Amino acid sequence: MEEEESNETIEVNPYEDEESNSQESNQPRRSKRETKGILPDRLTFYAYSGRIQEQKSWNDVLKMENIYEKQKWMAATKEEMMSLQKNHAWKLVTPPSGKKVIGCRWTFKAKYDSKGDIESS
Repeated sequence: MEEEESNETIEVNPYEDEESNSQESNQPRRSKRETKGILPDRLTFYAYSGRIQEQKSWNDVLKMENIYEKQKWMAATKEEMMSLQKNHAWKLVTPPSGKKVIGCRWTFKAKYDSKGDIESS
């Protein structure tokens, strides 16, 4: 048998392999490691401490289980009372008979700065 010369040309796309690889690389890599799904205690506290728990009333502050936050609210309340006394914000008087005395109520709200951190004065 004689070999025949062929005038056929075969076109090869040199970018074909790169295109298929680039499609694979667009997918995010996934870790093959198995996790137990439990955060270490050091990270759990950090995540919790990001925001302070705001209370609705003075009794709620007194009943708080988180001692650190309770101390913060108590210190803020003491600071506010000292400021009110220093500025003579009120005067104690005997109410006239038949008149109602205006009450007061504490509002417990944390103030945050532009970075999201709690402001302290």
